[in-house]
Amino acid sequence: MPWDHILTEYGTAKGVVNTDLQYIVYRGVEPFESVIATVKCNLSLPGPVNPNPEPGNPNLKVVEVIGKSAVPNKLIVTDEDEEVNAIIELVAPLADGDTYQVMWNGTPIGTPYVIDVANDKVGDKIKIELDWDVIRGQGPSATMPVWYVLSNAAHENPQEPQPRTNIDIDWLVFKLPDAVPLHTNPAGIVTCNSLRWKEEGTSYGIQYRIPPSGHLNEGDEVKVVWNAYTDFDNPTLIPTAKKEQTFTNITADQARNGIVWLIEPYATHVLPIWSKALPLGKGEVSYTITGKPASSVPTNTEVGLSQGEGSCNVPPPPNP
Repeated sequence: MPWDHILTEYGTAKGVVNTDLQYIVYRGVEPFESVIATVKCNLSLPGPVNPNPEPGNPNLKVVEVIGKSAVPNKLIVTDEDEEVNAIIELVAPLADGDTYQVMWNGTPIGTPYVIDVANDKVGDKIKIELDWDVIRGQGPSATMPVWYVLSNAAHENPQEPQPRTNIDIDWLVFKLPDAVPLHTNPAGIVTCNSLRWKEEGTSYGIQYRIPPSGHLNEGDEVKVVWNAYTDFDNPTLIPTAKKEQTFTNITADQARNGIVWLIEPYATHVLPIWSKALPLGKGEVSYTITGKPASSVPTNTEVGLSQGEGSCNVPPPPNP
């Protein structure tokens, strides 16, 4: 059945309209009519008439995104963490309660704008400030889809502009949550009490957790790096203490609860931090997820390995 015919029958109604539906079968010239069925139709929508059955409405104005650089629909590096706005031109008809919610790759972003016809007029351009945390969360793209949803409690069918707007933000890098040192003291310092054994009881060291996030998924590959420094206040890198490890084919449990990494052997990667003259050193853990434009900020972990007049004793296995 042609969509324009359905629209004509519904007219300017709001809410549910009971509509008769019948078909006729002709055998030769003899008609055989079906029973009349009643179909409940609710084609009510906010904003202008939509000639299409889909939510995409060509009679709505497309959204435009502007950052500090003032380049339409393109955000550059210097725009990050600066004000960025979605600009929407209002079209007729307007009604109190019309609500404009911007969507960034399908995720709601910014505070919805609610129309008050006493203040808002056709042709006005409304401005909705967007949230960089949401923008970063959706990552980079040269064609990031952005649109808005127009809704009203008085209408059943929300609308959106057609076409959607593509935003160029291909330079963006996901920011992953920091790795977390485990078994620290209340001040967050790694101490001799932080030492843990491998399950096999063959080696010991210190543990970090790579935390779960929206970017860490089952099957991913994660590369982690440890760097050690003497003197926490004036850090000096110890190149020979560096450790790298790759976790392949992350399990569902690791994706859900995080990855625990044991940095061992202690004598190679942790102990060089300590000296009697400079007992407090620094540890850094950073990580990446293979194939994803994402990186973490290296941790800034204080490491104190003094025990008595020297450094840590060998911890008693098994792990507590």
